[in-house]
Amino acid sequence: MFGWEQGLPLVTAVRIYFTTPSTLEGGVLPGVLSGILLWHFAPRIKDRRLVFGFFSAALTFGLWLQHWGATGLHIFSGSVILWPLLVFLQGDRLPWPAVYPLAFLNTWIPDLYGAGAATNWSSHWFFGVGGAGFRDGLFLIPLEAVTLSAILNGFGNWLRRRGLFDRRGFVRSASHESMGRRRTEKGFTLIELMMVIAIIGILAAIALPQYFQYIQTAKAQAVTANFKMAVDAVTNAYAATNNGQVSNVYTTLNGQAAKDIADPVYGRGTPAFLVTGGAPVCGQVAITSSVISAAGPASVTLTVGTTGCSGSLGTSIAAALSSAQFPHAASSGVVVTQNGSVQN
Repeated sequence: MFGWEQGLPLVTAVRIYFTTPSTLEGGVLPGVLSGILLWHFAPRIKDRRLVFGFFSAALTFGLWLQHWGATGLHIFSGSVILWPLLVFLQGDRLPWPAVYPLAFLNTWIPDLYGAGAATNWSSHWFFGVGGAGFRDGLFLIPLEAVTLSAILNGFGNWLRRRGLFDRRGFVRSASHESMGRRRTEKGFTLIELMMVIAIIGILAAIALPQYFQYIQTAKAQAVTANFKMAVDAVTNAYAATNNGQVSNVYTTLNGQAAKDIADPVYGRGTPAFLVTGGAPVCGQVAITSSVISAAGPASVTLTVGTTGCSGSLGTSIAAALSSAQFPHAASSGVVVTQNGSVQN
């Protein structure tokens, strides 16, 4: 029993997914492109058992990380690092365009699992996969992986033409064949490079979780700082009405226009403050009114969005807001009244 049976019928949910601009850009388009590339380049893959083994290992690692809430690590283990390095080692035995569908699948399947687990497999949970459009990791990660693969493929071929790198451990030299001796060719063997990759992978598995936890904490603290700034701006705007002034919250946010402050989660292109109505995305602070005068409004509600937050980022934001004495900021919101009181 999948979650859509509790909400929309499956056919209706899929139709909406395939007709929503954001999911078309972030999920459907790369999925269709992956299917085309996989159909065209899969027959050209030589060491298919090796590729399948790496794919299975990366997929298992990605699912495991999603299960434990370490969102983002499968980006590095399954796509941006793994496949380009394998292309570098394999050369033309693994065509670099085939990396796009492999990276897409290594990202898409864990993302589906993570989206379902985050919503307890309820409603049309898969709508969140690819929902950020061209900014979504499902669109960007395969593109980054295939670009890096093309670069490393060219570099690897350049090394091979100069005899500096060969995937064979040794070759037989004609001058030594009669003597029954073998000459080691200059360059790294496949086993040596695989050992280096394994060591890098172990170190990354130790260091990257701490790095992503730090990034997540930093984003949550930045969202909390923006929320405090917005509460102060609305409070100051109400105070100014005592002198008969009309205040615009835009001009009281540290002297900057609200549109010029970027959302800590999505970055440039997404404003940190939403004053035009609508539902806030992850990290945005929604303010129900930007112009405050003696005529009203009687109160202003401020809410922090958690829609679209990946992994446990939404939980981290809510926890940071709660520590800052705003426990309901990410749910029902915080109300600032005309007399300047703040109601959590």
